[in-house]
Amino acid sequence: MNGQRLKCEAMNSALDEPLVDSKQLSVLSGEEAKLHCLAAGSNPPAQITWNFHPNGEPNPLVFTGETILNETSRDAGHTIENAVTFTPTEEYDGTLSLNIAYMHYKVLIIIVYAPRLVVNSPISIVVAEGDSFRENLTVKGNPPVSAWRWRKNGIPFDHTIGNVFARGATLSGRIVKSSDAGMYTLFAVNSVGTANVTIQLTVEYSARVSRKNSCLVTSISSPIIASEGELVVLECEADGEPRKPNMVRWLRNGQEIPAIRKSETHVTLRLNATKEAAGQYVCRADNGIGFPGEGTAYLLVNTAPKIMALPFLSRAAGPLDSSCWGSVRK
Repeated sequence: MNGQRLKCEAMNSALDEPLVDSKQLSVLSGEEAKLHCLAAGSNPPAQITWNFHPNGEPNPLVFTGETILNETSRDAGHTIENAVTFTPTEEYDGTLSLNIAYMHYKVLIIIVYAPRLVVNSPISIVVAEGDSFRENLTVKGNPPVSAWRWRKNGIPFDHTIGNVFARGATLSGRIVKSSDAGMYTLFAVNSVGTANVTIQLTVEYSARVSRKNSCLVTSISSPIIASEGELVVLECEADGEPRKPNMVRWLRNGQEIPAIRKSETHVTLRLNATKEAAGQYVCRADNGIGFPGEGTAYLLVNTAPKIMALPFLSRAAGPLDSSCWGSVRK
């Protein structure tokens, strides 16, 4: 028993005030605890009961315990040993009283336990890009938490990472960016143990499209140069949070063009290269957040030279009359 503090009061007619002794007892939450009481030299035999007042409640819980020793001798009288077994919880803090004839013992029970977060893990936070948030966690533990440790996606950080700040059991963000999204884990530590809770931070932002080799992951294939009659594939990939079905589409002259393959972030278009198919194609990504993102692709079709008879190059004429004349020289 660690750090015991027991209070004992003994009283009979020979004393004006009771004899007092006290000690403190610390027990671990969830671990079985066993208290023993030995009453020696009594006649008649001592009757031992245990009264427990959880959290100072006036009406006690009464336990008779188990008598594990009962001996009698002519010189020492009766010797009684009684034991009570219980499994304490965090709500068991209180006073345990022991009554033995004219003697009154008090045990102050202190329940020690590892930190416990009063939340269901994981916690989900959804915030729009550019907004702020604050999440306060409630942690219980005895003794109090001695260390707070934070990680983002499994990597430890001290207090600040990007636009996100961790102070004790509080996680907050100011003008967050999409790069601040991720899995944040708090570890609360005391001398008994450790508890952890996970916070999933989702940062929503409008869908966007970009060309290859840009700073974003998303891409669009352009320009495409093909010979007439060739098969052409146009691909577009977009990024956005949240991702939605049919978020990405190919358009021409404002009309959607059926795709051969489509996912939440990718769409593929197959075309036959003709002079009619040549021109501008628009990839549009829209997840309902902010303004739609757009990217433009161009299909250029090589064709063989052709002589064209244009009206302004033509000349028209009616019937022709001709006459001849001659002369003779002598």
